[in-house]
Amino acid sequence: MEVLHLVWSCIIFVLVLATDQSYPKIKEFSFPAHIPVGEKTSAMCFAISSESPVTFSWMKDGKEISSPDISIKNDKEFSVIIINPVSLSSSGNFTCVAKNSHGAVSFSTSLLVVDAPKWVVEPSNVTATVGENIVLKCSASGSPNPKVEWKKLEKNISLMQNVRFKPVNGSLSFSAVSIDDEGEYECSANNGVDIITKRISITVKGEILETSINENIR
Repeated sequence: MEVLHLVWSCIIFVLVLATDQSYPKIKEFSFPAHIPVGEKTSAMCFAISSESPVTFSWMKDGKEISSPDISIKNDKEFSVIIINPVSLSSSGNFTCVAKNSHGAVSFSTSLLVVDAPKWVVEPSNVTATVGENIVLKCSASGSPNPKVEWKKLEKNISLMQNVRFKPVNGSLSFSAVSIDDEGEYECSANNGVDIITKRISITVKGEILETSINENIR
């Protein structure tokens, strides 16, 4: 009985091993990191199988791919996906499926597309009167989303933590502008891919007029 049990165990082990080896095996692959918009990128899905033929298919975010910017070239042992040109909508999770007569296996990898900052609202020069509330508008887009910051160039100091100024979605709000607020300012947008800057000036009027009125009263 023990000999018979051992024989059956060996047969089962061989069958399981044979079945395992019959399925395709996909070598891990990935896209290059941080692909800029407008460039070309590709990835190769390579399958090892003792059983031919192997057929390949691709999915993006779990759905069938139907983009004119994506082409797929299949061979007996591998499949290449090509994206040209890359756009922000190209970002996502790509899955390669390799299938033969015994079954199918899949492997997924992600594509991250980056884009340099671009102005959505570019800041411009402002003229204001003493005591007036003003807003310096500045916003940018990009991938990842850029961080927008303001600083006054005269003293090269950041205004983001100053209680008098309220940064809202990249714009900078001044409450009761004074003659001391006059000068040059810089808005910057940085997302790690690139940085863009724009310098503008604030001109404040009213102080000279008030002084002249006070002198005439005397």
